[in-house]
Amino acid sequence: MSLLFLSACRPYHSNALDALTEYPGYLENASAFTKSSVRILQQQDVTGGTVILYRWQTPKSVEKQQYCLAATFVASEGYGWRAQSSGSVGVAPADCIISEAEDFVAAYTVGGNSTPLSIAYGIARGSDTVRVEWSDGVIMSTPVENNSFLLTRPDTIHVRRIELLNVVGEVLESKTWP
Repeated sequence: MSLLFLSACRPYHSNALDALTEYPGYLENASAFTKSSVRILQQQDVTGGTVILYRWQTPKSVEKQQYCLAATFVASEGYGWRAQSSGSVGVAPADCIISEAEDFVAAYTVGGNSTPLSIAYGIARGSDTVRVEWSDGVIMSTPVENNSFLLTRPDTIHVRRIELLNVVGEVLESKTWP
C-alpha cells in the first residue's frame, strides 16, 4: 500500500524554474526537448505563486526552426515548488509549431488546480503593447518584453480578443475567440 502512495506523490522542487520539469509543466520529459533551447521569456508573481512564460525546442523542431511556447503557474507549497496549471501553443508539447519568423502568436488558458487564474500570453514582435479584452468586457494592456507578452488575472474568465498595437495604438494584428 505504501508503494502505491509513494508513486502517486509529486515531487517538490527547490525553485520555481525546476517545477517546470513536472506535470503539468511541459519540460517533464527530458528526451522531448533540447535543454539548451529553454528560454524564460517572462515571469509574473501572482497570488500564491508565479506564472512563467517560456519556450523550448524538441530535437525535430530545431531542424524545422520552430519552437513550443507555454505559460505555467507554479506555487510554493511549504516544502518547495510545484507546477499547478499550464497552457501551451499547439495540440501537445511535441507539437512545436511556432516558426522563428512569426511576429504574432496569441493564446490563453483559464483556471488552475489551486487558484482561479486566467493567463493571456504569446509572441509579439515589432510592437510595444498588447491589448487583451476579457469575456466580461474588461480591457487591459500590457507591455511587450523579450518579444513576448504575459497578462494574468486572478479570475476564471475567458479571453475574447488579443490585439497587437503599434506605437500610436492602432491594431496591427488580432486574434479572437467566440
